[in-house]
Amino acid sequence: MQYLSFKNFDKLQDNNHKKKMPWFKFYKEFVTDYKTSKLSMSERGVFISLLCITADEGNQVPYDIKWISSRLNCSEKELKTGIDKLIEFEIIIVTGDVVEITKEIDVEVKITPITINYDSQINEIVSYLNEQTGKDYKNNGKDTVQMIIARLKEGYNVSDFKMVIKNRCIKWGNDTKMKEFIRPNTLFRPTNFEQYLVEAKSELNKYKQNKEQESEKYVLPELPPEEMATPEEVKQFFNKLRGTK
Repeated sequence: MQYLSFKNFDKLQDNNHKKKMPWFKFYKEFVTDYKTSKLSMSERGVFISLLCITADEGNQVPYDIKWISSRLNCSEKELKTGIDKLIEFEIIIVTGDVVEITKEIDVEVKITPITINYDSQINEIVSYLNEQTGKDYKNNGKDTVQMIIARLKEGYNVSDFKMVIKNRCIKWGNDTKMKEFIRPNTLFRPTNFEQYLVEAKSELNKYKQNKEQESEKYVLPELPPEEMATPEEVKQFFNKLRGTK
């Protein structure tokens, strides 16, 4: 519990700050003192009111804004503002129970990093590359493994790798000079991978759009019911073709 106490209160009172003092001394220097002269009229009211409570509590007023405001019949906000100013000017001080720490305990927290196993993803990516190129890249090659893991940590997935591989095979597979670059060191390099993936996605979208447009060319328009031939009209049409009635 914390308490509010006036500085030098016991030296300025004859009753030695006993509780239930019927009166207390109030010095005229209150209006000329440098600190108290800086108080507003509202803050001066808090000062004098707290002195009255102090006469009852023996210079140990519980630091409870709600309790004090109920005794003084004033707003908590106005009271808090006044008390804060008195504390700032060191007219009153805040005291309370002292908690003694007799021993410090050092707690060592060990954080075990989460290890992610990328083996299955690496195997799938390298196997797909070998399938598309007809080559035999190893799934434990140091540079290959490091580049694949680095891209996976950046947020790319196995489908992204396959898209890049397939796209480069389509673009470079029939070029005797460029097909030699369909390799991990070129495809999975950080400066290349993102660019190749963007190109692959863009070309895939264009292919889908073209395919949809081509299919639309061969869709026959639906005739309204009134324009469709009746079964009798169809029969007459084929009879004319055969030369019969």
